[in-house]
Amino acid sequence: MHFNSIFLIAAINIGFAAAGQVNFYSDKNCQNYIGESHPGINQVAGGPAGGFSALWVNADLWSCSQSCGPYWICGDSGCNNKVSTVPGRCVSFNSGVWAVNKCQFC
Repeated sequence: MHFNSIFLIAAINIGFAAAGQVNFYSDKNCQNYIGESHPGINQVAGGPAGGFSALWVNADLWSCSQSCGPYWICGDSGCNNKVSTVPGRCVSFNSGVWAVNKCQFC
């Protein structure tokens, strides 16, 4: 029983730390790769300078299977201008790109 509790706590912590991968691109069509990030839940990850599009490559679907929050690509660091998206969908902004995983347990 104690082992199962430790395993469950570790699995939950991994879910919070590994929230997926977002790739950044220098064009508006997600063709010219310039970098990636692995933001944790609610962490804003800015793309490299010169980035104008981004897409979530994969997401931690295990932790999001019971969640109430989306994956965002944003046009500003405060995510006031944002698009809720899914892995594999390219999103672009003229002002640069940031990504946030809003996946969280309800």
